[in-house]
Amino acid sequence: YYSRAAAEYNTSGDPDKAIPIYDKAIASTNAAIAANANYAGAYYYKGIAIAEASEIKNITPAEQKAQREEALAALKKFVELSPDSPLVG
Repeated sequence: YYSRAAAEYNTSGDPDKAIPIYDKAIASTNAAIAANANYAGAYYYKGIAIAEASEIKNITPAEQKAQREEALAALKKFVELSPDSPLVG
C-alpha cells in the first residue's frame, strides 16, 4: 500500500486520495508487526508511511510532531533489527 499511496500523491497531488492509502499501509504494517515483531521491513515501511502521511494530513503541529516521533521510533526499530540493510546508512 505504501508505494500506491506515494504514487497516488505524486501523480494527483491530492492528499484526499493518498491519505486513505497511507492509512491502509500503516494498518498493514501494524498487522505484520503484530504477527512477527521481528519483521524489520514492516517497521521500515511503517516509518516511511507515517512520516509521509504526516506531511500531507491536515493536522495540528502537535499531532504532526507525535506522528514524526512514531515514524522515527519505527525506523529506529528497523535499524535495530536489520543493521546491515543497504537502507541503513
